[in-house]
Amino acid sequence: MLGLILLLLHVCSAHALCPNKTSGTIRQLAQFPNNTWVENIAIRSNGQLLVTLFTSPDVYQIDPFPKHPVPPKLVAHFPDALGLLGITEIKEDVFAIAKGIFDPSGDLTPGSFLVWKADFRGGREMPTLSRIADVPDTTIINGMTLVKKGGRILLLADSLAGVVWRLNLDTLKYDIVLNDTTTRPNGALAEGGFGVDGVRCRDGFLFFTNTNLGFFRVRIRDDGTVVERVERMAGFSGADDFDFDDRADAATLLEGTTGVMFGRTKYDRSTLYVTTNGGFEEAVPGEPIPGGRVLAIDH
Repeated sequence: MLGLILLLLHVCSAHALCPNKTSGTIRQLAQFPNNTWVENIAIRSNGQLLVTLFTSPDVYQIDPFPKHPVPPKLVAHFPDALGLLGITEIKEDVFAIAKGIFDPSGDLTPGSFLVWKADFRGGREMPTLSRIADVPDTTIINGMTLVKKGGRILLLADSLAGVVWRLNLDTLKYDIVLNDTTTRPNGALAEGGFGVDGVRCRDGFLFFTNTNLGFFRVRIRDDGTVVERVERMAGFSGADDFDFDDRADAATLLEGTTGVMFGRTKYDRSTLYVTTNGGFEEAVPGEPIPGGRVLAIDH
């Protein structure tokens, strides 16, 4: 019905992977207007969802437990950008956000990407926005993840360049820590296509997707440097974002989905929240493009 494929990848051991397909009850939490691409998702400590838009430089908050229907609430706007990509929590209720000058047709301004932060601490309904760092050597910042919770090393997936950057949040210096065939664009659309996309760190590993190659992991140090060779966990195409549940299952969704994250509260830890790009991949010239959605999959 929704054109979603959910893959649950259980990380059984360093050498084993147990893939299976599953389904669950799907609820729609938000439908955005036509021509709106919902890109990525993060979840606040209070359970509220934050989503970034690719088609405008905006962050919206969505209540996953509404007593009555409530529209998405605009909580942040970045006037010096055309759109946003990755978002990740770097301290409790403080989120790093990737912004740049680009549009859905694929045109982007080289050197335009920056990492900003939205600070919701102190019970703020609207966050304080401030710049973290310019990263002009990147091509496009997609997924982002801290090496470890409470740490100060942020990894950035540069999907077009096919590399993973390391940004030190204290010194603001950045460099490439991973650049090989597992991170680079691959296949017929390699030139101008995406390589490394979703990234998350867990238990001393960097896990990542490559759009046309599948799901990988590599052991890393606390400073973000790679220790061993990259291990391919599963091979498939169309991979974007993913997240882990409490059982170390990695859920990734294909076909039009752009971001996924399991809930953080005791009420929704088994609920997977999903963002979609709407109808951009099947757009018909001259016709309005259905807007992206935010969904909840209970399983």
